[in-house]
Amino acid sequence: MAAAQNFISVTRRPPDVEDYIDMLRRYRSWLIGPMFLGLVAAVVVAFLWPDTYVSTAVMRITPPTISDRLVPTIANMQIQQRLQQMQQEILSRDSLSALIKKPTLLLYPKEVARYPMEDVVQDMRNKYIRLQATEVGRGGAYAFTISFSYPDRFKAQAVVRELVTMFTDQNIRVQHDNAIITSEFIGDEMKQAKERMDTLEQGVM
Repeated sequence: MAAAQNFISVTRRPPDVEDYIDMLRRYRSWLIGPMFLGLVAAVVVAFLWPDTYVSTAVMRITPPTISDRLVPTIANMQIQQRLQQMQQEILSRDSLSALIKKPTLLLYPKEVARYPMEDVVQDMRNKYIRLQATEVGRGGAYAFTISFSYPDRFKAQAVVRELVTMFTDQNIRVQHDNAIITSEFIGDEMKQAKERMDTLEQGVM
């Protein structure tokens, strides 16, 4: 008859706080080493990374508002749409290309020598220029926040000044267009009023 076999089971207790502390002490070199290397790498990258300056300007554009009693709402809506189109016109390829090649600026000389101008303009528009237009208050007033990032702080400021000048010129054109729309509408209204008066006078006679 076979002898009976005894089986002894050993259960493993869950680790407590002291066990975790002991593991940290035992493997501290594996934890401190990568952390130290990451810190050194971050310092080296920060030291070698070129400085970037951000120049920002905020301008407020208030187009002349016209009462709906004089000019229908569609005329005012055309001016608001024109203000929204200013961004697309100023950030167009021709405008930014002329700004890059301006003799007093000569932006991105290395990129211009290596890549097509179309690529340089696209990078400038998408990565380095920040332009946000928000309507403030009443009466169709807009606030434009213009930012430009560049390694040369003086050129960054100069580019922002150029962009502000472009917006100012565009705003003058908007006001001019608004004045023409108003003048034409009032002229038409006066002409129609005179025709109605002439018709009434003929009926009385």
